[in-house]
Amino acid sequence: MKVKIETDEYTIYERRDGRFAVQDVNGKPINGAQKIEILLANELIVAVLPKVEAEPEAEAEAEAEAEPEVEAEPEAEAEAEAEAEPESEAGGEDEQSGDDK
Repeated sequence: MKVKIETDEYTIYERRDGRFAVQDVNGKPINGAQKIEILLANELIVAVLPKVEAEPEAEAEAEAEAEPEVEAEPEAEAEAEAEAEPESEAGGEDEQSGDDK
């Protein structure tokens, strides 16, 4: 590993495969978010933010426009379910008496 940057707080090494290793003054490795912050501060890596954050806003707007249409459908479904319930209850009673035999 080649020493890339050496400071009073840490040392950044470049590995043969092009990745970086960061060690503190005591020689302990620094990993995770702290390592990323150090590498970004020294402009050794470029962080790309995911575009997922922009899409939910667009989806939320599309859903807000579609809501009036969606509200009418649950009422129709509730009516259809109400009509279907008496039939299923009657069928359920026959099945229960069949189990008792």
